[in-house]
Amino acid sequence: MASRQIDYAIGFQSQLEEFQGVQASVKGVIPAWLNGVLVRNCPAKYEVGIEKYRHWFDGLAKLSKIEISNGQATFTSKFLKTKAYLDSSEQNRMVYSEFATNPHRTFFDKLKIILKPGLTDNANVNVASVNDCYLAFTETVKPTQFSLATLNTIDEFSYMDKLYGQVSTAHPHYDFKRQELYNLLVSMGPKSTYTLYRIGQGFERKPIVVMPVDKPAYHHSFSISQKYVTLVESPLVANPIDLALGIKTYIDCYKWSTKRGTIFRVFDRDNGELVLSAETDPIFCFHHVNSFEKDGQLIVDLLAYADSQIINQLYLDNLRSGGPMQLCKLRRFCISLKDKTIKSEILLGDDLELPRINYQSVNGTDYSYLYACGQSQDAFLNRLVKADLVNNTTKTWQEDGCYPGEPVFVARPGAEKEDDGLILSLVLDTRIEKSQLVIFDAQSLHECARVNLPALIPFGFHGQFFTS
Repeated sequence: MASRQIDYAIGFQSQLEEFQGVQASVKGVIPAWLNGVLVRNCPAKYEVGIEKYRHWFDGLAKLSKIEISNGQATFTSKFLKTKAYLDSSEQNRMVYSEFATNPHRTFFDKLKIILKPGLTDNANVNVASVNDCYLAFTETVKPTQFSLATLNTIDEFSYMDKLYGQVSTAHPHYDFKRQELYNLLVSMGPKSTYTLYRIGQGFERKPIVVMPVDKPAYHHSFSISQKYVTLVESPLVANPIDLALGIKTYIDCYKWSTKRGTIFRVFDRDNGELVLSAETDPIFCFHHVNSFEKDGQLIVDLLAYADSQIINQLYLDNLRSGGPMQLCKLRRFCISLKDKTIKSEILLGDDLELPRINYQSVNGTDYSYLYACGQSQDAFLNRLVKADLVNNTTKTWQEDGCYPGEPVFVARPGAEKEDDGLILSLVLDTRIEKSQLVIFDAQSLHECARVNLPALIPFGFHGQFFTS
């Protein structure tokens, strides 16, 4: 029987060429008010010498930038010159253990790791601005600073404090009113801890709470409301000694525990008090959507899987061969702040991932609209979805041979409505084997313009639009 041809498999191949300030053609009209820079992060190198990375989350990081000004667009794309990238390139072999791939190691290499565990700085997940510094993030504690103007790598970023840990999230939260950034730091060892911290002006991480934990759970993201920080501990938990020693890959240190449920831990944002811990049915989650207080309840919306099998489905062999990839549902958890009980419901029937909202306007408050990538039939992420959570309706965009990336919302200046703005999505068009930035009206999901890029950008995860 002939092998199945998977058109989107090209999105999981290495793309090594770099670009600097290439003028891109525009079809349609980019709204005159949209001026700024979209920066996307992705894995873009899956081989070093004769060794191959195994998982989508393993590939070496590459940044892509589409700069928009006066209806025109230019394109820049460069690898992050991290230690993982530079050392591997110099030695023509894998040097650091990544999410799911270990390099070949001699006995003496393994001994060195036990004596001094090393963490990858391959920041291939997200980007953010922290007090005028532009940083690329992964799930270790080593963000990389880069120049927004050129995408050149500046250096591994160092915080001005002595907080210690091996694991963080690539999804820090920013409170625009308080002008504070929030994130989670996990220290693993004989005594493991969760540290929730904030950063105001400067680069000192100030702990909100430090909580001992027996077996730390896998956290890709978390949520904040006006009063609370919520961690959702799925039953995917780590043996902290395994991770501290650094012998196993990062994800191999985690195992799904059938004896555990999912624990919601809610902390006061100001004083770090543990307001409640409540347990519910087992779920797995990459992405929180939003959280807010309403009528004596804390509402936590997230994209929930039944278990962590999705991690195995994101191995490259499965993705490149068109293997199964089950997405998840938008699920709302209502937590009573009085009696600490949890009720939940599925808000939409659509399979979704990579969710975004009008973050600056509604994060931490009640909201109406969600944007995400969707999946139809057995394809990869092949459509965009706008969900109206008030009326329980959806709008979709889909085009043959096209695979959209995370929809980034950009509000129209002076907008009063939550969905008054644009959606920016980096779309892989397999018909021409190149990527395009497609710009949509956020209210109707109708296409406004399409920026034709000179290259194929591999499938990535997250990005941000930085306004001029």
